Amino acid sequence: MRFSCNYNKLLGHLQNVANVVEDSLSSEDDKNIIFQFRQTEEGQVVKLVGISLQVIFREELPTEDYDLTLGADEVDQNGFAYMQLKSKDLLAFLNSYKSVRRTKVNDVILEPVNGKIKCTVTESPIVSDEELSLDPLAGDRTMFSQWMFSNIPIKPNKLPFINIAAPTEGLADFSTTAFRLYASCLLPIMENIQGLYGYMMFDANNVVAFNKAYISVMKNALADTGVFTDIRLGYRSIDFINKAICIADYVQVAKLEKHIFFKTAMSETFVTFDSKLAPYQNQLDLYGKDSCVKVDRMYLKDVLKRLSLNNDAIVVQIKPADGIINLSNSNFSQDIEIKGQFGMEGLDHIKFKIMPDVLSKAIIGDDDTFYREGDEETANTYLYYKAISDSKFSITFADSTDTWFSVAIIVPLR
Repeated sequence: MRFSCNYNKLLGHLQNVANVVEDSLSSEDDKNIIFQFRQTEEGQVVKLVGISLQVIFREELPTEDYDLTLGADEVDQNGFAYMQLKSKDLLAFLNSYKSVRRTKVNDVILEPVNGKIKCTVTESPIVSDEELSLDPLAGDRTMFSQWMFSNIPIKPNKLPFINIAAPTEGLADFSTTAFRLYASCLLPIMENIQGLYGYMMFDANNVVAFNKAYISVMKNALADTGVFTDIRLGYRSIDFINKAICIADYVQVAKLEKHIFFKTAMSETFVTFDSKLAPYQNQLDLYGKDSCVKVDRMYLKDVLKRLSLNNDAIVVQIKPADGIINLSNSNFSQDIEIKGQFGMEGLDHIKFKIMPDVLSKAIIGDDDTFYREGDEETANTYLYYKAISDSKFSITFADSTDTWFSVAIIVPLR
C-alpha cells in the first residue's frame, strides 16, 4: 500500500478531522486520524475519519489530489484498508513544514512498513532566476525526509462508528446563514464543557444559550427545517459545524434517531444531539418592554473596553432624569448619553455592579451584525428594566431588530 497526496491539500483535510478528535472530553487513546482506503469497481476511494463523543466526521478526498496503490491482499473482507495515526503527532510533524524558507513542500507519502507508518515528505529547492539561468535543472531536485509513526490498530468496536450508514432519504436542503449567525453570536458566551453552560438549545421559537450571569436568546429561523427544534447541541458540535460544514452556503441535513446528519459534496457528519432542554420560560418572562433606555451600542462597547483594563466589577448607574448612564470603577468613570427612553418615571436610582466583559458579551454579536444601513435606530442598544422583587430586578439587553435579547437578574446596590 502506498498513499501520496499534495501537502497543502492534505493538511487542510487533516485539520478538519483534528478539529473533531482534539476534544478535551475525549480520551488520549481516541484522538486519532483514520485513513480509510477502498478499491471499488468505479475506482479508488480515500476517506479521512474523525470520531469524538459528539461528532463522527468522514471526508472523501478528491481523486485528483492523491495517488493510491492498494493490493487485493491488503483489504479486509469488506474491501477496506485502514491506517490510524495520532492526530497530534501527525499534525505536529506536517506543520513543521509550514514555514520553510529554502524549499517548496510538494507531497506527503504514507506507507506501512514493519507494523509502522512511514511518512515521507518531498521538497524541492526554491531557486532564483539567476540560479536557473546558470543551471536550468536547479529546481528539479527532490529532497526526501521521513518520520515513522505508530500504526494504531482499529478496535472492532470502532468499526460501526467509522462505517455508520448515511441516510439516503429524508434529506432537506439547509441554508447555513442562520446557523453561522447563531454560532458567531452565542458561542462566545458558552463554555466548552458538558453541562448547562456548554449547550445551545433550539425550541420551536428560540435558540437559547446560558451564561452564568445571563441568558441569551435569538429567534429560531431554522425551526421550519424540522431538524433544529427541541434539540440541544454541545459547544464542540456547534463549533465544528460552523467551521467545517458552514463554509458551504447550502448543505443537506436530516434528523436521525440520535444524530443530526449533514452532507456536503465531499463530507458526511453525524452530530449527537439530545432533547433535554433546560427550563427557561421564567427567564423569557422577564423580558418586559415597559421601561427602557437606549444608548449607542458602539460607544457603550468602546467605554467597556477601557473599563476592562481593570479586572474589577464596574458600577452602572442609570440616571434617566439626567439623560445619562454612568459606568465607573476605582480608576475610571464615564457618562454615556441616553439616546431615548420611556417608562422610566420614578426610576432615578437604578444602580448595580457587573463585570465589564459580562456586560459586553451580553450585547451579543459584532457591532455590525444587527445594524441595518439607513436605519440608525439599529445602532442603539436597548436596556429594559423590570422589577422582580424588593431585592432583585432584571435588565434585558436588546435592539430594535427584535431578533435577540439577553436577560440578567440583578441585585441592586443601595
